[in-house]
Amino acid sequence: MPAGELKYDFYGARQAGVAEPPQPYATLIALDLLDGHGRDELQRLMRIWTDDSARLMSGVGPLTDQEPELAARTSGLTITVGWGPTVFAKAGLEEAQPSWAKPLPAFDQDELDPAFVGGDLVLQIAAHSPMTVAHAQQELVSGVDDLVEVRWLQTGFREPMEHNGWSMRNLFGQVDGTVQPVIDGMDSGLVWQEEGQEPGWDNATAMVVRRISMDMASWERADRPAWRTPSAAT
Repeated sequence: MPAGELKYDFYGARQAGVAEPPQPYATLIALDLLDGHGRDELQRLMRIWTDDSARLMSGVGPLTDQEPELAARTSGLTITVGWGPTVFAKAGLEEAQPSWAKPLPAFDQDELDPAFVGGDLVLQIAAHSPMTVAHAQQELVSGVDDLVEVRWLQTGFREPMEHNGWSMRNLFGQVDGTVQPVIDGMDSGLVWQEEGQEPGWDNATAMVVRRISMDMASWERADRPAWRTPSAAT
């Protein structure tokens, strides 16, 4: 099937955008509820995003979409919504917060930028087309600016020819293994919350975003190992 016609279901026991083969283009958007907003506004936001996401992933523009033709080519679009630790307190839902929904401690060599830390909510938008990602981002964010504000945004890409057998390499030229762990066809609890582990959170999962600085100028001044042959570098 051509990548432009690839389509995933929005509704199901688990959110899309976690177990599917990773798409080449993605944007992560962290957002905060506006001051004074709480449970009612969060419920309204979830209703809007649910309807808009289901439409976009099915190839139909949201009700307010001024460019619905851009939604017709789904290109394997997935839209995934995550809740950050802070949103539970803002919505008065502390009793529902899972034990693992909390900030990670900083690692010893972290140089954390406060501008890219935290967020009440996160949108992960991924597809095989950057146009599809950009259109979904516009529709999902612009229509809720009375409820949330963007805290930070991170775009990214990976090798778009992986489906043709090309290895995924990062900009350092290193083979970059970024897929979900699978053991005997099952994730064995490594990705999804298993039934009964955390009341109310069956089939949930957690995501941690880490931004890594890649100093290409310094990297390219380093010598490649003398034993590495041209054939091994392809």
